[in-house]
Amino acid sequence: VDFYGRRGFNAVVFRLTDDAGCALRFESHPEIRCHPGAMTVEAMRAFVTYAASKGVTVIPEIESFGHTRYITETLAFGHLRDYPQDQPGFNALCPVHPDSLKIMSDLYAETCSIFPSRYVHIGCDEVRWGESERSRQALRTKPRHVICAEYINALNASLRALGRQAMIWGDAVTHHRQYELLDHLDRDIVIVDWNYWDDDVEGLRAAAQFLIEKGFAVMGAPAINWWAWGTRVGARQLDNLLGVAHAYRDLPHPGNRGVIVTHWHPSRYIQNGQWDTYAVAADIFANPDAFDLETSLRGFVQEHYGAAWNADWANLYRKVYEHAPVYRRVNPHQVPAVHNGVRLTWLQPWSQPAHLIEDILPRAESLANPFCELRPVVQALRSDVRRHVADYDEFATSLDWLAYVIDRDNAAWRLMREPPGGQRLADALRAIADDDAAWMRRIETIWSRGRTGPMSDQHLWSFPRAAHFSRRLAEDPRSFLDLLGRPAEAGPEDVSCQ
Repeated sequence: VDFYGRRGFNAVVFRLTDDAGCALRFESHPEIRCHPGAMTVEAMRAFVTYAASKGVTVIPEIESFGHTRYITETLAFGHLRDYPQDQPGFNALCPVHPDSLKIMSDLYAETCSIFPSRYVHIGCDEVRWGESERSRQALRTKPRHVICAEYINALNASLRALGRQAMIWGDAVTHHRQYELLDHLDRDIVIVDWNYWDDDVEGLRAAAQFLIEKGFAVMGAPAINWWAWGTRVGARQLDNLLGVAHAYRDLPHPGNRGVIVTHWHPSRYIQNGQWDTYAVAADIFANPDAFDLETSLRGFVQEHYGAAWNADWANLYRKVYEHAPVYRRVNPHQVPAVHNGVRLTWLQPWSQPAHLIEDILPRAESLANPFCELRPVVQALRSDVRRHVADYDEFATSLDWLAYVIDRDNAAWRLMREPPGGQRLADALRAIADDDAAWMRRIETIWSRGRTGPMSDQHLWSFPRAAHFSRRLAEDPRSFLDLLGRPAEAGPEDVSCQ
């Protein structure tokens, strides 16, 4: 909050609930699932007051349709589940069960007693519903979009009675083109158009203008970090921020309510390793026409780290933003393989046989590893850091981890291309497993310093799963050869940048 207040952000959307649980210990419904680090009502109220003293309004977000396993996977509210019990992924509350509206109205009332914000974000994205018998009966008499609209309007009416204005994610319309939904929604609902990949200013502006012409107020929602990235985001992501900044700045209409810069997947990054990107985002929205990445980073280094800018800092950040790897399962239409002439690396720590055989083995050559080359620069620059040294250390750890994961990929590639025999294979697999274990200790230490609750097995692109898999292979080297379907052969020694 301090950082954002200094940088000109005037609001923070605090996602209070999600499938995994609540960040607030609701007193009105203590039976719903809470995160181990959830805040008490008193602590949350103190946080909201503190943020206001820094010029930052905290807008609460409560998932009210999809992303509601925090409700449906409890004994008290299992009857509101509107998706198959064993179905992973997207889900929903039953929109036609009166208990859904009742519990949401209770949570809204308690939330509004804590947060004075004009807006309450009610989610409603990535909804998959219609499996309960009650919903199936309703769908025999009404179209799906009408049932959705009636439920969202009922949620909106509950908030309106509390003197607040509802915000919803707009993906049902902007991504899935369910335009008929708009004809039935209340016009006082603010639609938040989340788009984390486009940089076409005219297209982004046209999407906003379409919603405005339908009678809605709209907010843009690009991303600093989302599913596509890991411990660092690349320069390609800044194009999305710039595109939305230009589109909404040039949209002079009372229906334009501004922009929310979203930041997702905290399991993907080390907590204090991305402060420079937040500063860059602030500079983009302060003046998109005058934005220059190096100028922005120079200001960040001088202010946050108290260090003098020089060619080493410039080279470090240029390479970090140019070469930040992309999550290997991302849609290539959303993050192209080449950006500004630089081919991006598609990466994830290997954690299962299919990943090794289908993704790594077919490569014609090993991956380039620019993050190995940055290690001495990162170490040398640390002596220049005068403030927030712990932040710099986590930034450095983020880069070191990327270097390690690329090196780990290359080690597996070499072992699969020319598997060594006998003890040499066992030693190579054991070395990988031991290095993974050392990294697990390192990231668990960092997690325990700044975060609450247990570290998820999805942390850092599911690295805990990868470490478990490498240990299994080390304990049974023959299973590695079985994956390849061939016996051991003599081959070169493994070489790494470590």
